[in-house]
Amino acid sequence: MGRWYGVSVLLLGVALACGPRSAVAQAPAQPPAGDAPAILFVSPDDPDRPYNRAFADGLRQALNADGPRPTLYRESFDQARFGGDQSYVAEFRDWLHRKYRRRRIDAIVVRQQATLQLFERRPDNPWNDVPIVYSTLGALSIDIAATHPTASGVVMENPLPHLLDVIGRLLPGTRRIAVVRGASAHELVREAWWIPQIRAHGLEVEDLVDLPMPRLLARLADLPTDTVPIVFSFQQDRDGQYYEPGEVVPRLARAASRPLFTIVGDNLSSGLVGGPLPDYAIVGRAAGRHVLERLSGAPPRTMTVPVSAYVPSVFDARQLARWGIDEDRLPPGSRVHSRPPSLWRDYRGTVIGALAIGLFQSALVALVLVQRHHRARAQAELRASYVRLQDLTERLLTARDEERARIARDLHDDLGQRMASIAIGLGRVRRVAAELAPSVAEAIGQVQADAKALSGDLRELSHDLHPGALEHVGLVETLRERCAELASDTGIVVRLHASGECRDLPAAVALCLYRIAQEALQNVRVHAQARQVTVTLTRGATRVHLEVADDGRGIGEAGRRSRRGLGLTSIGERVRLLSGTFDIHGVPGEGTTMHVSLPIEPAPVPPSPVPVEKNRAAT
Repeated sequence: MGRWYGVSVLLLGVALACGPRSAVAQAPAQPPAGDAPAILFVSPDDPDRPYNRAFADGLRQALNADGPRPTLYRESFDQARFGGDQSYVAEFRDWLHRKYRRRRIDAIVVRQQATLQLFERRPDNPWNDVPIVYSTLGALSIDIAATHPTASGVVMENPLPHLLDVIGRLLPGTRRIAVVRGASAHELVREAWWIPQIRAHGLEVEDLVDLPMPRLLARLADLPTDTVPIVFSFQQDRDGQYYEPGEVVPRLARAASRPLFTIVGDNLSSGLVGGPLPDYAIVGRAAGRHVLERLSGAPPRTMTVPVSAYVPSVFDARQLARWGIDEDRLPPGSRVHSRPPSLWRDYRGTVIGALAIGLFQSALVALVLVQRHHRARAQAELRASYVRLQDLTERLLTARDEERARIARDLHDDLGQRMASIAIGLGRVRRVAAELAPSVAEAIGQVQADAKALSGDLRELSHDLHPGALEHVGLVETLRERCAELASDTGIVVRLHASGECRDLPAAVALCLYRIAQEALQNVRVHAQARQVTVTLTRGATRVHLEVADDGRGIGEAGRRSRRGLGLTSIGERVRLLSGTFDIHGVPGEGTTMHVSLPIEPAPVPPSPVPVEKNRAAT
């Protein structure tokens, strides 16, 4: 597109130049829509050049930042291709006048001195009084006050000395600079002023301007190690071949045997090492702000943009690696682009955060594992203690039952028989004494009656300690006898409901159920103040159930928790040893119900550090 753009401009300018010139003065200027300010921006060459695009973008940003959005017109002088023709300047100027003869222009923005000269004060210039803002690199070679009294300058400080310093810093053995520049008439004049500056910096110069592109590429491929090429403006070579934006630098970079630098500010990813690359968007914004000042009535002035304000040091990591340049040698504050992906460099904060979170979580996991280890060890110790306690309880209950059986045998077989013998002997003595002293016989009779009563009490105590009837007549009949004794002794109505299947139970289960019923009936006798009691014994497929219910004063919540004085501790232990369940509940004034369930074939109790609720209630 850029190749034909200048040709069309030239043809259009020639055609318009043949028309009546009086039209410029006669046509009334029309404002843009909405009375917004109208700014005309004329770039010196192809608008697709990276620096022209960047400058225009910055200019537009500044103009649109405050107040009504101005209308921005963009034109290109294209002096690299047409500036060598002396008539082209007049034709282009006349073409501009004709194109905008019906438009009001409030300000003009130009880049470079050659473009500024299009708007010098002339009788046929309709914009003699229009404010002009120009941007240029270094001081102008014309009397700006005389030729352009309405012009304000945005002068960029020369960045070349800074670039040469950076080259010396990165490549200390550099003695010569190979100057790569275009050969158009405009470029020959404009780029020539760099050469004295390079020599003033103490470096030799090899000017490659006379080489056509093939020979230029060959020379760049054969540069000595003490020579560094710098690309300046290059739009046309010695053979007159024009090159599109972005076309030259990649070709030069691929051919060069030495690191390639530039002062123009082309795309960094095109093969340039980098360095102090001018950011023309910053210059464009400065020019835009200056335009707004002039539109608000400020007088013309010249402002300087220092190198530090618009020339950042930017480098391509791929080229640094290609040429073995250590990043530690870069100027302070440099930015490095196009680095290969690096987890640590690109996501350092995320990595540190993830590691911190991971370490924190690992610490938590370790803490949990340690706690689990301590808990498991404590549970194992508690389980072992529980097993020992269970074994001790079982041995105590067994020893108690054995001791009861022994005491019962002693009471029945020894003391009971001896008391019976004493009672018989007292009977014989009472008969003899009756013949000799009736009063003595009566006293002996009373002692004999007491001896018989004591003998009966010993027999009952023996039965309480060890129910021999349980072994001979079974659980049901033994319970029936116990219920009958309670009824006869206290007058309480006692009912026993027992199924026939309950007669054939294992001895351990039968003994446990009898002891539980015995303890429950004793509690009723002593504490319940009940009028009636119901004992229910039922057998299922695998379990046998015992329930003792009374209508006495009941056991409250506090009593159920404490179990003091109720003798229920041994009941709970017996039930737990046989893997059964035990529960007791009652309401004050409404009686108490105790329920026990035992497996017919008791299994060993699994050790548990925390007894279940029902077993805990039994203790």
